[in-house]
Amino acid sequence: MPTIQEKNIVIAEMLGWKDMDGDFVLPKNLESNYDYREWCGTKEYENPDIFPGFMESHYILSPNNLMFRNDANWQYEAIDWIEKQGYVTNRLGKPDSCTCIIRSLDLDSGLIAASTRTGRDIDRKKVVFEALWQFSQYLKEKK
Repeated sequence: MPTIQEKNIVIAEMLGWKDMDGDFVLPKNLESNYDYREWCGTKEYENPDIFPGFMESHYILSPNNLMFRNDANWQYEAIDWIEKQGYVTNRLGKPDSCTCIIRSLDLDSGLIAASTRTGRDIDRKKVVFEALWQFSQYLKEKK
């Protein structure tokens, strides 16, 4: 079973974030990075192969600082990306359960990723995180 860090890395790679010498270069325009400006390293990149059209500094994050598991802003970045690829996301919740579903627009093709938790004090972000990771595995298999 992959670790949380390994799942974070796979989700970042799914989004197309570039791995540079073991760290990730995140485009500066990501809204979720705003809160991390104080502790994220920045580096000037003038190589258009990294991010075509970007000739400025970018945030550098080590894999252990990726926050898809516990930060809703990061999860929304991933969900937005998934929806732009033509998939549908849903999060259904009740006081004692939560489900996150990712599926194709074609209803006949079935679910692609789903995560459900039940019980008291459910951490809804963990449910979304697991569905994001499952979806990344689906894309890997699809290639």
